[in-house]
Amino acid sequence: MIGELSNTFFTQYGKYFSSQQIKKASSIPFKDHPQFGVLIDILSRKDNHHVVLHSEYSHRMHIAFIEALLLNLTHEHIPYPLQDSELIYLDTENLIVNETETSLIEKNFQDLKRLLDFADKNLLLVLNRYDLMNDTFLKKQFARLFNHHKCRFLIFSPRFNFDNLNQPYLAKLFSNLHLTAATETDIFLLLKQQRTELENYHHVLIPDELLSQAYALTERYLSATDILEKTIQLLDSSAARAGAIERMDNNTQFKPVLTTSILINVLSNWTQIPVTHLQINKFKLSEFTQGMHQRVFGQEAAVTALGNALQQANARVQHHTGPFCSLLFAGPEHTGKRTTALALSEQLFKQLHLLYFAALPSKQHSILDLQLQRCTDKRYLTLREIISQTPYAIILLENIHHAAPALLEDIQKILDTGLIHDEGCAYHFHQSILILSTTLGSQRLGILAQSLSPNEDAQPVDLMQLIMNEQKENVLSQHNLYSPQEIIDEILPEISASFPLTACEHLHVIPFIPLNRSAVEQITRLKLKLLGKMLDSRYGIELGYAPEVIRYLANEILAKQDAEKQVIDTDKALKQLYFVIEQAVLSQADNKNRPNQLFMQLNETGQLLRCDWLSMTAVRQHTP
Repeated sequence: MIGELSNTFFTQYGKYFSSQQIKKASSIPFKDHPQFGVLIDILSRKDNHHVVLHSEYSHRMHIAFIEALLLNLTHEHIPYPLQDSELIYLDTENLIVNETETSLIEKNFQDLKRLLDFADKNLLLVLNRYDLMNDTFLKKQFARLFNHHKCRFLIFSPRFNFDNLNQPYLAKLFSNLHLTAATETDIFLLLKQQRTELENYHHVLIPDELLSQAYALTERYLSATDILEKTIQLLDSSAARAGAIERMDNNTQFKPVLTTSILINVLSNWTQIPVTHLQINKFKLSEFTQGMHQRVFGQEAAVTALGNALQQANARVQHHTGPFCSLLFAGPEHTGKRTTALALSEQLFKQLHLLYFAALPSKQHSILDLQLQRCTDKRYLTLREIISQTPYAIILLENIHHAAPALLEDIQKILDTGLIHDEGCAYHFHQSILILSTTLGSQRLGILAQSLSPNEDAQPVDLMQLIMNEQKENVLSQHNLYSPQEIIDEILPEISASFPLTACEHLHVIPFIPLNRSAVEQITRLKLKLLGKMLDSRYGIELGYAPEVIRYLANEILAKQDAEKQVIDTDKALKQLYFVIEQAVLSQADNKNRPNQLFMQLNETGQLLRCDWLSMTAVRQHTP
């Protein structure tokens, strides 16, 4: 029958399959698909024998699926209407019907109908585009075959509801079947099929273990939707790199082998994430917490809870369908929540531009249209753009307790399923890190912090330790008295009262305690270090300071905090420091012979800061 359709619409856009052509291999993708039985039952009916296959399958998966289906149709006890069926798969991705072609296409459909009238076999007509039914001309042509007893339609659709096609009468003709996702075995077999083509083209060898590694890396860092296709692209480019090694080494007698190192280097070029940070299931908790403590001070419980949450996310022992990791940063303002998010981006990816944040409330009622700011260049992007371009991005939504109900509903969907659907498109958050922040629980955490804080004023200050920085400060950690979970349990009732219980079940609560004196001193020391680097790079000025400056600035910050009865922004509290340094720099702006060393200390009364220019090398206290 198909042979009589040469040079037609069906041969131009279609691919012909028959059960006799399918090789009965022991291992082919989708061979044991659990829904073939249901699908065969639908296709065997006298009426209502058309079906819409809802799935996220790619074109390559479509082909493998229908080949496996035809193989199943060769088994014994297959219903008579499907025995020896022929199949045409119409790949119409780039189909545009011109007016000059309509008469010819119409004749092709008429010819096919006449062939079916006298055919002794049934025809399975598979469409890879659900929206073809929205084209008035094509819908009319396909309608010629809908009621033909020798023709069955199968339509692949990414949508979850066929009624979205706005064709009520089609809903009566078509059954809906939501296909289960491809299994790991199916994916591996598809990759093995492509592996042979890539090996022959690039003259390399690709080990089996590289296939699963490439797929895992692609899923994590490249795409949450077209994972198979992106994996093949990654293997293709990596094989090309491996083949280039063969051409550079004239002594090579054997085909080069694609290695994990080459694969990771190619992926690093694509993502700009260093090779050392492209890891799958290799999270080291001790290294993570150690790195975080270099950037985040006074939040031992938060860092510990965050590390535990990420360890659980990387281990993937517990099944979940939401984002890669979902976090709720809870505590007072200016306690380091955004700093922790920045440090997290640095620790995981060695990149800060992967952090995007938005402060709520927002006028947007759709989560996908929410404008977020990129941390590095202050560029604004919608969440729709971010998650499409960077599926592993870190998303920080601040003040979530001020979010509109519609936004909270969308966030709930993301936490539950890792997906948001909009206009027929699915946006995947399965590899993203979603951070929500709130001030809920602040009062309880403040009371808890007071009970945890030692009598800091009674502790002597070791000036030699401040000057030489040879010892680590003996800081009382909050978790010496309370574990992170015990602190979380203290604030969980208030959080649960404001958020849906199901949302709380998906979120790892990270508690942020008001900063104590030691933390404030560490933060001040770090800010002076960063300020010194800026002065050196911009003006060639070396910044030093006396050890008592740190304690003075910490006292100023804590005194202001006690006066205002709330946690304050450290940067705002350090205005006096910045003013004194700016004044000193500008005072020598026109002096070409100015010294290059600026030293900060207290005045004679010990109540104000002063900056002095040093004309000779002196002992200076630099920040650690």
